[in-house]
Amino acid sequence: MGHLMNYEKASAKNIRTKNKKIWSNYLFMSDKNKNMEKVLVTFTSPEIDAQEKLTEIKLIKNHFSKLLSNLKIDIDKFSVVEIGENKNNPHLHIQLFYNHRDFDRIYKAYIKTLVKFNLYQEFCKFSKTDKSKTHITYFSYILKEFSPKLSDSKLIAFDKARNTLRVKKNKNIQFISHSHNLLTRPTYKHLHFTYKINYSNADFLYSNGFFHIQKKTRRNKFKIEWTIKPILELILYLILPLEKPLIRQKLQYTNKGDKGVKFHIFYIRFNSLFGFT
Repeated sequence: MGHLMNYEKASAKNIRTKNKKIWSNYLFMSDKNKNMEKVLVTFTSPEIDAQEKLTEIKLIKNHFSKLLSNLKIDIDKFSVVEIGENKNNPHLHIQLFYNHRDFDRIYKAYIKTLVKFNLYQEFCKFSKTDKSKTHITYFSYILKEFSPKLSDSKLIAFDKARNTLRVKKNKNIQFISHSHNLLTRPTYKHLHFTYKINYSNADFLYSNGFFHIQKKTRRNKFKIEWTIKPILELILYLILPLEKPLIRQKLQYTNKGDKGVKFHIFYIRFNSLFGFT
C-alpha cells in the first residue's frame, strides 16, 4: 500500500487507539502477575482453509480454557488469535501466569487438548519461561500483530484481514481475550498509590469482606468502604465459650443467609471518595 488517503490515515489512528487499549490490558496483567510463573502455549490447527482453521481454533480455545477453569487454581491468561504474516493462518497464543505447584496440571490440560483435536505437538508449542535465566518483564511476542511499531498500512491490512475472517461461523470470534480481574483497574491503582496495597493483597482483602465498593452516579467515581468486621467476628468466634455452640455456628455460616449474628456496634468504617479520568 502506497500513499494513504486521509480516510485511511483516520482509520489507522482508530486502530492504534484500540490497540493501545489491548496493550494496556496486557501490561496491566503482566504487572499484576510479575511474581507468577509464565508459560506461552501455542495451538495451530492442521486445517487448510483459513475459515476452518479459525473455527477449530475457537473450539480449541474454549476447550483449553474450560480445562483450566476446572482445575480451580490461581491462574490468569491472555489469549491472542494471530492470522499470520500471509494473513491466512489463524493460530492461537495463550500467555499463562500461574503458581509453580500447578505446572503439571496445566501441562496435562495442554496434552488433553492436543489429543482431543488430534493436533501435532511440534506445531503446538508449550514454552515455559525460566525466571532464573531471564529478566524480561513483558513478553510482547503475542501482540506483534498489534504492535505500535507497525506502519499504518500494515495495521490497516491486519485489521481488514481479521474483519474478512469474521463471517458465518466465525462472525463473533474474539481475536483478543483475557482473564477478568476481581477489581477494576482504578481500584487497584487507588489501593496501590494510597495504601501501598499490591494486587494480590487487594484481592484477598476484597474477597474476605474487608472493604466494599459503591459506584457513584458521576462517571468514573466510586466509594470504598472499609471495615474491620471480619477480624472482630473471628476474634469473637475464637473467644466464645464452647458451651455456646449455636452462636458459634451462626458466626461460622454467616455468609449463607441473613441469620448470622451481626455485630454492628463494632462496625468501624471510613470512606474514601476518588476517581480517575
